[in-house]
Amino acid sequence: RRPQLSLNEEDYIHFRGQRVDATFVSAAEATVAVCPGDAAHFELQPRRGFKDMMVYHPGGLEEGSRADSEASRFWAAVGTGTTSVPLSLAAGDEWCGEFVVRFHNRYWKEPVFGEE
Repeated sequence: RRPQLSLNEEDYIHFRGQRVDATFVSAAEATVAVCPGDAAHFELQPRRGFKDMMVYHPGGLEEGSRADSEASRFWAAVGTGTTSVPLSLAAGDEWCGEFVVRFHNRYWKEPVFGEE
């Protein structure tokens, strides 16, 4: 695998069966919502200590892949961390981060991007 840097110019990301392995820099400064495709959604809120968000989806099955990986089409991993700016701690120092996942049992309201 070779790392690559690209820009996502959309306000959303779709998996659509394709592999996604991305880090979103400074995602803590935005609202991040994940809709699994039904009438519910998750709201992700990095509150402190975490600035970046990672998204991984393995994508669809490839020719010759294991049959039990069929389930990989139905999940994605979302995480948070500090990847774009190094964090150094001196011996004995402490660091704390807080990340909140909220479940809403309703579909989200369509966001109006670009309006205040």
